[in-house]
Formats: sequence, structure tokens, C-alpha cells
Amino acid sequence: MPKALIETYKDVAPWNSFKALTALDDGTPEILKCATPTINYIRGKLHFDCETQGVTFHHTITSPSYEEGKENDFALSTRYIVKVYASKDGYKDSDTAIVEVDAVGKKGDVNGDGAVTITDAVSVVNIILNGGGAEAAPAVEEPAESIEAA
Repeated sequence: MPKALIETYKDVAPWNSFKALTALDDGTPEILKCATPTINYIRGKLHFDCETQGVTFHHTITSPSYEEGKENDFALSTRYIVKVYASKDGYKDSDTAIVEVDAVGKKGDVNGDGAVTITDAVSVVNIILNGGGAEAAPAVEEPAESIEAA
């Protein structure tokens, strides 16, 4: 029987009475699935990446606190829910990665690079030592930190 049907046959009589079912190569290539993308928020920008090369990213970004209305003034949210999946011809679509992003940045991110690192601590010390007149130290190139997807 074809590889793709092994699990189905395990639950169907008379096949379910066999101790073992062996799949035969039916010549049909197995359809691969795209890897689940990762979502990074670095220096105020979202970046999607995927282990499967040459994919197209499909994303939606929503704000949990946004409400439709007719008022002429409303506050924009700083929190967004980002969903992304990857697709590629000849592959199954990936699972969807979902993260909640704080667009203002992380607490303690003094230089605004999207991460709290030793550079931020040095910035705070410089500002204190200079009586508040110093600017934040520029970000040091550090490896990107992925946001864990749910």
C-alpha cells in the first residue's frame, strides 16, 4: 500500500488486525512542508525568516485594542499580534507563527535597538555620570534574538 495511506489502513478492517503494515514506494514523491517561520523585531522593524529557502511569507498584523469607530481622535495601540506562515510551490504551507509585539520596545531598551543588552546598561551609567546630558550609546551589533512563537 502507498506510504500516504499507512495510518488510514491501521484503523480499517481487515488491515487493523495485522501486526505490521509495510508501505511500498508507489513512486509518488512525498510532499514536503515548509518550516515554520521565525519572527524577529529588531530596531523597530519586523523580519521574517524560514529554514525553507525561497518561500513567500504571508502575514497579518492586528491590534488587540483597536476598535472601529467614527470618532475623529483615537489612540493607536503599541501592541500588535503578528501572524505569519510560509508557502512555496510544490510544498505544503507551514504552520503559522504567532507573536505579540510591543512596538514601543522592551523596558530597559535605552537605545531602541529592540533588545535589552549591556549597551543599554552602559548608556544608563553614562547618562547618570554626565548629569543627564549624555545620549544613549549606539547599539552594538549583537546576534538577533528571536521572539518565541506560540
